[in-house]
Amino acid sequence: MSYRYVLAFIVFVLSTSVSFAFEQGDIITVSHVCKNEQDVLALAAIDMEDSRKAGEALAQLALKNKCFIIPRPGHPVIVAGVLLDYTDSNNVHTQILEIFAQDKETIFYTFVLPKSRGSL
Repeated sequence: MSYRYVLAFIVFVLSTSVSFAFEQGDIITVSHVCKNEQDVLALAAIDMEDSRKAGEALAQLALKNKCFIIPRPGHPVIVAGVLLDYTDSNNVHTQILEIFAQDKETIFYTFVLPKSRGSL
C-alpha cells in the first residue's frame, strides 16, 4: 500500500469526525462549577474575547467561593439544560450548561467543550 493512500485515509477519517452538543440528561464530568448563572455567563463573555483571561477570572471567582475548581478526573453530573452555545476566543465551540448536584435538585453552572465522536 502506498503512503499517499494511507495519508488520504487518515485525512478522510479526520475530516469526517462529528462534534455534537451535550443535551439534557447526559452524564458528564466537570472540572469546575459556579453557583449562579450570572457568574458563568460573565466567564463566557470573557472567554469569547480571551480564553486565558477567562481562566484567570475563574480562579478569582473560586477565591470568592462563587465557583469551585474540581480536581481531576472531574466529578460526574447530570446535564439539566443548555443555557448557551458560543465560540470562544480560540474558535472552539463551547457550551454553558445547567447541571444537577448529587441531590438532583440543586442547580450549578459550568462551561464545557462539546463531546465528539469519530475522531482519533
